[in-house]
Amino acid sequence: MEKNKTGKYFKYAVGEIILVVIGILIALQINNWNTGKIQQRESIKLSERLYEENESNIVELKKIIKRQKRIISANLSILQLMGKDYTSKDPKVLDSLMNLNIITETFHSNSSVLTEAITTGKLGFFRNVELKSSLYDIPPLLKKVKTDENYVMGISNETGSFISENYSYRQMDYKFSKYKDQLGPSAFKDIDGRKILSNFKLENEYDNLFFIRNIKLKSYNDLLAKYKEISVLLEKDIKKR
Repeated sequence: MEKNKTGKYFKYAVGEIILVVIGILIALQINNWNTGKIQQRESIKLSERLYEENESNIVELKKIIKRQKRIISANLSILQLMGKDYTSKDPKVLDSLMNLNIITETFHSNSSVLTEAITTGKLGFFRNVELKSSLYDIPPLLKKVKTDENYVMGISNETGSFISENYSYRQMDYKFSKYKDQLGPSAFKDIDGRKILSNFKLENEYDNLFFIRNIKLKSYNDLLAKYKEISVLLEKDIKKR
């Protein structure tokens, strides 16, 4: 009799344990399903936010590249004007080219969403390996752009210091600045700024600038290509859902 009771209790206990285990497994499955749904919703929102941020960067970077090309063209034009026979050169043309060459472009990326996605680990939501890899490529590309910009800035400042000793910035600003009416012409009207075209040092300065500006332009184009690639991948990812 005691053995039968013990057997029944044992079977009952085993049954209870099995029910508890099944309950736990069902609860875990429901929890995993809910977690998956939450991650999917967050992933969709993240894709949309990244796409919007990426597109804004493309628009801004295209503007920067367009202006950078104009600066490089002006840089090359000055090199083509260099020589001893500076008196035959048009001073207005030179002022215009010099005005363009004092501009230094800098790209300010909008990367708040991407930074958030990387630091929080939310990029792990994406199953597309190519998309994740491309997004991780952005920070080092931005770092390269910033390095090249700083390099150009440094050389431009050195060139600017030399030019300020041999050329009238005020006369140039009088023709092209939005404050020209307030500034008025240079008080040193007898100084011929074209003489700077016969200066060997200036030729070297602009030669250096021409090369490093092209290096910076390549960095911009590399970054733009990556942004465009990411936009295509994000668009596909959003449509797939």
